[in-house]
Amino acid sequence: MKRMILVAILAAGLYGCTDRTVALVEGEAILESEVKKHLSGINPDLLKRVGEEKLKQSMLEGMIEQRLVLLKVRDEKFDTRADVLKRWAPVERDLSLRYFLNEYLPRRYPVSENALLADYGLKRETFKIDGEVRARHILVHTGSGGHSDLEALRMINDVARQLKPDGSNFGELAREHSECPSSADDGDLGFFGRDRMVKPFEEAAYALAPGKFTRQPIRTMHGYHLIMVEEKRDDEYAPFEQVRPELERDRNLNQMAAAYRVVTHEKGINSASPEAIVGSIEKIGFKYRAADFYRDLDELIGIGTSLRVRKGGATEREKAVHEMLMARVFEDRIDALEMRKDSEYMSFIKRVQGEFIAREYLEKVVFGPIALAPADLAGMPGGGGAEAAAFRERALEEKKNSAYGRLIEELKSRYSVIIK
Repeated sequence: MKRMILVAILAAGLYGCTDRTVALVEGEAILESEVKKHLSGINPDLLKRVGEEKLKQSMLEGMIEQRLVLLKVRDEKFDTRADVLKRWAPVERDLSLRYFLNEYLPRRYPVSENALLADYGLKRETFKIDGEVRARHILVHTGSGGHSDLEALRMINDVARQLKPDGSNFGELAREHSECPSSADDGDLGFFGRDRMVKPFEEAAYALAPGKFTRQPIRTMHGYHLIMVEEKRDDEYAPFEQVRPELERDRNLNQMAAAYRVVTHEKGINSASPEAIVGSIEKIGFKYRAADFYRDLDELIGIGTSLRVRKGGATEREKAVHEMLMARVFEDRIDALEMRKDSEYMSFIKRVQGEFIAREYLEKVVFGPIALAPADLAGMPGGGGAEAAAFRERALEEKKNSAYGRLIEELKSRYSVIIK
């Protein structure tokens, strides 16, 4: 459990400001604001169930452990290893681009409230959250493993004739006759939105008023259904404040794309030649070769995703080219605005680099050599399969937790830890 707290903290990042010191690790302060920042990202249900004070203590403990791991990393000069720095380089580039767009640019060039409200009005439909339906159903299967079409239709009509006019026995009939696993819940499917069900089912459910049911069976690829709607939620629109960061990003992106004259080239995108020009940035005289585009994709988003883009349609490739061109624009603006000299950015990237390297150390040095011995597999279900795989996973996790616990005990005896 302790190791999981540390991993969560490493993944989330730390945020600090001048305030009360709650702990010192080898003389380095952990601030109260850092703990509160982590706490603000906790699921409200978990916060209520476990309690704020208990979670605060767990967070602080995890942050202390993180600092201890970082001290060991630096003592062993793991953070200067060429392979570690090589893995960090694309992560740093990606984080820099995200920081520029989401943090630095809005701080340096804030967009006016009126402009954002105008954009919100124009794009309001894109922020629409479709209403949902809660329904029950009774299903008689057809096709492979099911009944013949005529037999299924006869069976579902027999059930329909048993329905009371007000549908009050729908759940009872679903439990008795439905061939869907939801029969155990009286046919209740819970709430679902658009594009979650097959089309004929969705259309029938959305057409019904709460408390009403289909008088005639609905035919889908699964068989014949009777459907009863329990509740409906109306369409909603995401509030302005919720989508404000997105509006600000879109406006900044559009302005930069226009200023730099970013252009994608359809002919090059559809060409098989690695020398084809897939896009350009006219302001800085940059022409994007297909070979360079796919190399950048591999580095930034991973070879697996890159292959999907290569095999995807022209529209997907064009979108990816535009995004990579915009990354070049960001880098040009980052250099022009000297963002890397900004104190807040320097603090951010230094902190995240430390967290990245600490994760690398745990995975490569502490957990990497761990293997399961025959004694660890005593009691494992035979025959392989999912149960055996789950057993192995639990056993490996237990060994990792034990190794992590021993590491923290060693570090606490080596370095000074003071809790205020």
